[in-house]
Amino acid sequence: MLETIKEYALERLAIDPQREQVEQRYFEHYLQLAEQAWDLLSTHDEHCGLAALDLDVDNLRAALQWAIKRQPGKALRLAGRLGPYWFIRGDPEALPWLDAALDAAGEQAPAADRAQAQLQRQGLLFARHQEEAARDAVEKALALFEQAGDHAGMAEALSNLAALASYDAEPDQASSYMETACREARLADVHGVLGRTVAMSAVFGPPAERAQAQEEATTLLAEAGDYRNLALLYSNSAYAALLEDQPSRAMHLLDLARRAASRIDSPFMSMIILGNLGLAELFTGNLSRARQAFQDQLRLCQGHAFHMGADEGLTGLAAITARGGDPKRAANLVRRRTRDRLPSRRA
Repeated sequence: MLETIKEYALERLAIDPQREQVEQRYFEHYLQLAEQAWDLLSTHDEHCGLAALDLDVDNLRAALQWAIKRQPGKALRLAGRLGPYWFIRGDPEALPWLDAALDAAGEQAPAADRAQAQLQRQGLLFARHQEEAARDAVEKALALFEQAGDHAGMAEALSNLAALASYDAEPDQASSYMETACREARLADVHGVLGRTVAMSAVFGPPAERAQAQEEATTLLAEAGDYRNLALLYSNSAYAALLEDQPSRAMHLLDLARRAASRIDSPFMSMIILGNLGLAELFTGNLSRARQAFQDQLRLCQGHAFHMGADEGLTGLAAITARGGDPKRAANLVRRRTRDRLPSRRA
């Protein structure tokens, strides 16, 4: 019934002499909605921003589709503003939308909007275990933020480059990126950006400075209401504790991470915490709890196409299976890890 009404309304709109004005007002309304929600993300009011976008997700897609054809520059801005929402919700259509908006807008689009879109692409690509493409995207974002003179954007991009360098076992490069990122964040003097950047420094910065950075970041993020990045800070710190053979400390940090994550709605963050929890339980000999954590992680990976976590979950289950005396099944799990990534139920 409602679909029939929609089709009839679109037919009437197609012959309406004021069609272009109606479609323009429609787009401007949803761009404004996305802008308002953007300001609420990573704050105490994040749930309000997410709820507003959830309610109108189909209208936002329709507005974006219209703008890509008619006003690609504004489409790129809308796509960039929706990037964090897509990431939080694990939307498998996010990358195609961002790519389409970037292609349509071209080089004539404002550098700041192109930079933001590339920054959002980087996070989505990394979550799908496409590290080289993620690095390329964030390097493009950094260059564009520099062109735009955006210190806050430069800080975010440099922080992400530090994370990628650390992931590739390049600690000196990671520390260098983090030092520059913190300098840019303090120049930007944006409370939330500074908190996120210092949080990354607490994990990827110089070892001698990490404890102080963690204390400062915890305060900044809690004051801002950025519980997602607070959870990430605790989870990353827990992983660092595991590398230093401190599983008990890691378990304490993961408990703090789960408390912070309980205040937000982020499948990706839950997936990250579950992976580290599985490792901590494995290293302390709690195999049944480790298995449950990795299985829960894989369910989230399959539901949201988080390939990076799928690798970790399968490897963890393989280790548990090997310790249980079934090396053949463990080898099968490792082989599965190296084959095609887990498909998304939503893709």
